[in-house]
Parts: sequence; C-alpha cells; structure tokens
Amino acid sequence: SRHKGESFSFVHVTSPDMLHWTWQTTKLQPAFTRHGMFSGTGFITKEGKPAAIYAGLSDPRNTFVAVANDNRLDSWNEPYPVIGKGGPNGEDVPLLGDPDCFLVGDTYYAYSAANKVQLCKSTDLVNWTYVGPLLKHEMPDVAIGEDVSCANLFPFGGRWMLLCISHPFGCRYYFGDWDAETEQFVPDSHARMNWRRRHQD
Repeated sequence: SRHKGESFSFVHVTSPDMLHWTWQTTKLQPAFTRHGMFSGTGFITKEGKPAAIYAGLSDPRNTFVAVANDNRLDSWNEPYPVIGKGGPNGEDVPLLGDPDCFLVGDTYYAYSAANKVQLCKSTDLVNWTYVGPLLKHEMPDVAIGEDVSCANLFPFGGRWMLLCISHPFGCRYYFGDWDAETEQFVPDSHARMNWRRRHQD
C-alpha cells in the first residue's frame, strides 16, 4: 500500500539528441497536484505554452489540465478539472481515462477513452461544455468491445488521424475528417498497426 500523498507521477527527462537523456526534477507529482496521474497527452496552448491533459487519480476520478509556465517545464500552474457542463439529461460529464486535447480554430476539444468517447469543448481550458460523442460513426471492421485508449487526434495531410490502441487487439488508427458543424470526427477508414502471432505446432 502507498503512504498518504504517494501515487503515480509524470517524470521529466531531456535530451539534446534523442540518445542521451537526463532526468530533471519531477514537478508533476502528488505533492503538487494533490492526486496521482495516469496517461494523457501533451499539447501546446493557443498562447504557445506546453500543457498536459491527463487522467487524475483523484476522489472522485476525473481528467485534469495542467499548463506549464515555461518551456523548460520547471514550473506549472495548478491543474484544473475537465467537466463538461450540460450533458445528457442536464448532468455534467466528467472525462475519465486516457484523455486527449486538440485545437480547432480557437476552440479546445477534449475527450477520453471511457464513457463512449464523449467530447467536451472550451475556449480557456477551464470552463468546459459537453458536445457529444467524438466519433460520428464506428467503422464496420472494429470489433465490439474495442476501446480508444491512449488516443491522439491530429491534422494529417489536410485531413485528420485518430491514433489509438485497442486493449484487445493493439495499435490502430482511423483516418477521416473533422465536421465543424456537428463537432465530430468522421472516419472513413480504419487500419491496424500490428498483427496476431501465429501459433506454431
């Protein structure tokens, strides 16, 4: 069991050449965040600041955003929760598990692997509004029960790619377009990035 105040942290390492690495002081740890941190995504804010969105091991569980005060990642603003206001039945929608954040124009969008990949939006990373499902539709070759874990949605060659993993089957990606009217990702293809090992007799 862990002592009070101990949990998972985001560590910080730097390299001048991607071969030689130096450990830096860990800033994003429970002593600062007041909760542990699971997976998430790094991104750059509209103001050009490094930021992280992550699954917080808080009580209750939630997703949080932390914005760095400098490009060296030596100082961070206190994390704030991502809770979409005005969800189904008027209930707020917290994002849970493997979140990602991306920009379309001046609007931030955030989603997570849990709760059927629900999407929220914000103009300031503090106040969030519920939008709805991220995916306009699922692709026919995706098996029932596959999740969109450790995901990252980003522009790619004039279109959009959703890179993720499926816990049952491994790495995969969707390719498609962003529908600005419905505020959804519209995939038109899906592919896997691994293969099953064949059993040998």
